[in-house]
Amino acid sequence: MKVAQSCNLLIGNYPHQNELKDEVLSLLEKTQSIPRDHSNVKAFHTDWDWEPENLKIKNLKSFIISELKKFYRIAFKDGTSYPIVCKNFWANVYSKGDYADTHDHVPFHFSFAYFLKCEEDHSPLFFSESGRGVLPSEGRFVVFPSHLKHHVPEQMHDDTRVTLSGNFYVQI
Repeated sequence: MKVAQSCNLLIGNYPHQNELKDEVLSLLEKTQSIPRDHSNVKAFHTDWDWEPENLKIKNLKSFIISELKKFYRIAFKDGTSYPIVCKNFWANVYSKGDYADTHDHVPFHFSFAYFLKCEEDHSPLFFSESGRGVLPSEGRFVVFPSHLKHHVPEQMHDDTRVTLSGNFYVQI
C-alpha cells in the first residue's frame, strides 16, 4: 500500500546569499568530487561533512536551525527546546544531464536544500509523493521532514545549478 506524504515545507530566504555564494563557489573550485555511483545524486557532489569549520557555512546552518525551530514549534509542545544538530552537510553541482534519484534522508529528523547558484528555469526540488515542486531561486532554502521522498529532475541547461544540503537530528 502506498501512502501519500503531505507535510508543511519551510521555505525561506537567507539574507547573506551573496557573501555565501562567493565563498562556496571559491571553495568548490578546490574540491574533489565523490564518484557518482555512491549516491542518489547523479552530479558532482562533495563529501558528506564538507567544510565543517567554515564560518560562512556555519552561519548558514545556524540560521536554518533557528528558522526550523520557529516553524516546526509544534514538535516542541511541552515547552522544551531540544538542541538541533546538523549531522552532515554537502554541496551538489548539477551540469546539463545531471539529476538526483528519488530518495529520503531517514534516519534524520529534518533535511534541507539551499539554492546557491541557479536560474529560475533550472530543475526544481520535487517531492515525489505529494507532487509538489519548489522552484529554484538563489538564496532560497527548503527545510522538510527527512522521511519525505524527493528528487531533482534532469538539468536541461548548460549553466550549472549549485545547491547545499544537510541533515539535522533533534537531540531528545
